[in-house]
Amino acid sequence: MIPTFSRTPVAAAQVKDAEVSILGMDLQQSPRASLFPSKFNRSCFSIWERLFQDPIVLNTIKSKPSTNEAWMFVIQEFIRACSTEGLSPFATGAFNSNNDILKSFLLSSRIKVVQFYNESDFFAHCKIQSVVREYKFANGRLEIWMHANLRPNSMDPVLEQWLVKLPTPSFRRDASEPGLYKKSVAANVDLTVKFYNRLRVEVGYKIMCHSAPVIDGNMKKIPSKVQLARFTESNIWLPLVRAHRIAGVGLRIF
Repeated sequence: MIPTFSRTPVAAAQVKDAEVSILGMDLQQSPRASLFPSKFNRSCFSIWERLFQDPIVLNTIKSKPSTNEAWMFVIQEFIRACSTEGLSPFATGAFNSNNDILKSFLLSSRIKVVQFYNESDFFAHCKIQSVVREYKFANGRLEIWMHANLRPNSMDPVLEQWLVKLPTPSFRRDASEPGLYKKSVAANVDLTVKFYNRLRVEVGYKIMCHSAPVIDGNMKKIPSKVQLARFTESNIWLPLVRAHRIAGVGLRIF
C-alpha cells in the first residue's frame, strides 16, 4: 500500500518569499527522491522517500509552473511530515559549519573594504549623512549592499576628479550609467560612487558570497528572506562591522 500524507492548508507566510535554495539543492532540476537537500536531517530520509511514493505529491509536482515552485511544495510537505512525527527536518551541524565559513569569508571581505577606505583616507574628503543596508538572497547566495548618502556641505569640491587619481583611489568611470564610478578591491567586493547631482552623492559597496546563512536546525519551516536578513544583520554582519570600523565615519554602521 502506498502511503499518503494528510494535507492541511499551508499558511501563505510559510511559503511566500521563502528562500528554498539555501537548503542545498539544484533548482534547475525537478525534485525527486534521489535529490535529498544537503541541509536536511539524514535521519528523516525515509520520510522524504515516502513523499515520492505518493501519487498526489507526484502529480502536484508535475502541475507546478516552475521547478522553484515544485521544490517549495515538496519541502513544505516534508517539513510538515517531519513535524507530525516530532522530528527536526534540518541538520543542525551542517548549518553551524556553513555559518562559520560564511563569517570567515565576510570577515576577510570586510577587512579589504576597511583597508581601502582607511589607506585612501576616503572619508577625509566627504562625510556620511545616512546609511541603508540591504541583504539579497538568490540561488543559495548572499549579497550585502551598503549605501551611504553623503552630506552635501561636506564634500570636497574636486571629489569627482580625486576619485580617478592614481595610484589611489583609482576608481574608474562606468560608461553604462552617468555619474557612476566603480572599483573592485577583491573578486567579490565592488565599491561604487554615484553622483546624481551636485547635492546628492551616494557611496556604497557590495559583497558577494557563494552561500547564504542558515538560521537554526530546529526550525519548523523555511525562513523567509526577511528572517534571513534579520539573522544576517544581527548575528553575522553587524558584529563584524562594529569590530572593524572605517576611519572618518563616526558611529555610522557602514
